[in-house]
Amino acid sequence: MRSLLSDDFAVVGMARKAGKDACVRRCDLSSQQEIEEAYSDIIQSYGAPSFLVNCAGVYHAKGWDVITVDEFDSSYSVNIRAPFLLSRLFARSFPSDGRKGAIVNVASISGQIGSIDPAYASSKAGLIMLTRTLARSFAEDNLAIRVNAVAPGPIEGTAMGDRIPHERMKSYREKIPMKRFATTNEVANAVKFLLGDEASYITGAVLNVDGGLV
Repeated sequence: MRSLLSDDFAVVGMARKAGKDACVRRCDLSSQQEIEEAYSDIIQSYGAPSFLVNCAGVYHAKGWDVITVDEFDSSYSVNIRAPFLLSRLFARSFPSDGRKGAIVNVASISGQIGSIDPAYASSKAGLIMLTRTLARSFAEDNLAIRVNAVAPGPIEGTAMGDRIPHERMKSYREKIPMKRFATTNEVANAVKFLLGDEASYITGAVLNVDGGLV
């Protein structure tokens, strides 16, 4: 996602590993302290950002009878608590210089139709409601920040997809009216649209990128 957005935006990211790109700051998104420290470092190095994309996610691909409490908690800490903490930091640091900002949360159609993984599905459903709640709150507080979400279906060639058994992925593909999975580019393009001026009157929306599944 970061590299696909970099053609149009100056992207600074948080990731598990710092990597080769100097604009990536290592951060454990399950830790409030690390989130706050990383965000502070980014502001000191690059200034207050104009846009925020919350795209990290935890998916254990485990059913209700085998998923552990720790795994359940880890899904919630990364999938919904981290986006809330980052959105609050973003709003509190957003400059009052007339610029307009936007937040895009990467949810999932699992947050609308369910999933074998109850932690993933319910946390993504919560992220959708967080999107709508913050969108309304920011607008009513006269903050120049729009908040929207994209909700992808299965995406081709991702680590998350690799964790789903082949037969289940085949079943997903057959249920999708367009008979294929999304590409990472297609999801990134939806994110770019919601960040851009073309979406200037859109807030609190969920854009499905699912080939017609929902």
